[in-house]
Amino acid sequence: MWNAKYPHRGLSGSWSASEAGRVTLSRRKQRQEEFIEIVGTPDMVLEVLSDSSVRKDRVRLKAAYESARIPEYWIVDARSDAISFEILTLGGDAYRPSAPADQPQTSRLLGARFELRRARNRVGRFTYTLAID
Repeated sequence: MWNAKYPHRGLSGSWSASEAGRVTLSRRKQRQEEFIEIVGTPDMVLEVLSDSSVRKDRVRLKAAYESARIPEYWIVDARSDAISFEILTLGGDAYRPSAPADQPQTSRLLGARFELRRARNRVGRFTYTLAID
């Protein structure tokens, strides 16, 4: 069982995961109409690497997600000039790359290929686009 309550992380749980009870929402004690965390095994997790999180995301969390049997692990590293985007898929007990690093990444879960692109906007900041094939 996995517990997610971190704002820098993305995750997805399908309707079937929710209906099967693999993913549930915990309500706030004081405000029952609000949810505070997702508990269970989501269908995918997305981590955006930072200088302080590389080891945690690539080693500790990767092992934790493998152990929790989360089918897909998406990793984005935008810290250098070249952006890195990987979709790792669970095969047996370990994650494997869904495609070579220089090619669009394949999500079996979503049945599509993805490419993450970035460009500078008019004020010089990066704008990101997730292209779906």
